Amino acid sequence: MINVAIVEDEKAAADKLLAYLGEYGKATGNAFATKVYASAEAFLANYSMDTDIVFMDIELEDMNGMDAAVRLRKVDPVVVLIFVTNMSGYAIRGYLVSALDYLLKPVGRYAFETMMKRAVSACSKHEGVVNVRTQNGLSCVRVSDIGYVEVSNHRLCYHTDKGCIEAWGTLKETEAALGDGFARCCSSFLVNLRSVAAVEGKGVVLKDGTRLLLSRNYKNKFMEAIARLMSGRRA
Repeated sequence: MINVAIVEDEKAAADKLLAYLGEYGKATGNAFATKVYASAEAFLANYSMDTDIVFMDIELEDMNGMDAAVRLRKVDPVVVLIFVTNMSGYAIRGYLVSALDYLLKPVGRYAFETMMKRAVSACSKHEGVVNVRTQNGLSCVRVSDIGYVEVSNHRLCYHTDKGCIEAWGTLKETEAALGDGFARCCSSFLVNLRSVAAVEGKGVVLKDGTRLLLSRNYKNKFMEAIARLMSGRRA
């Protein structure tokens, strides 16, 4: 699933992007989950770290799209950003916020499809990294470095090869962001299945010797997730 955000205050323009996205998904077999925002403020206030692609109109009523992009990059430096504009002169400024490129209105189907190929390809390059919101700002963590994620007192701790990274968020959000290679062994732990050395009774043993509780409520799904990983299948 590829998560897409469309920030566009013109309904007709937003509907066109939605239609193109649906057509592209059917043609390529990609699945998209799309959210549309009519203002930059609403988009930034409700931004989700599992967003993969953002289509940002530049001429927004409440805020210039370029200014919104600057604020976005402070939160998420890797999300694929595409500007949608009436003026090609903004293209050069787009490099300042690491935009993939821009689409010129009115957006044509061929231009959209060509851009989507690049955007989906760019997303795949970021699959090995997760963005973690810490007290000191955003931190990019390699998924392969994470042994497990723990929730305690409404805070998250990413247990990595380099130690614990304390972060904000929920275990549910983290599970969605990390994907199929992770599974809960209990309500407090989300485990990198590739870090599992053994499952013994009511416990999960990681390759570094760490032992975690495997609760009865989560055991069946956890074992199914391990079986899928070993067989090379996805849910």
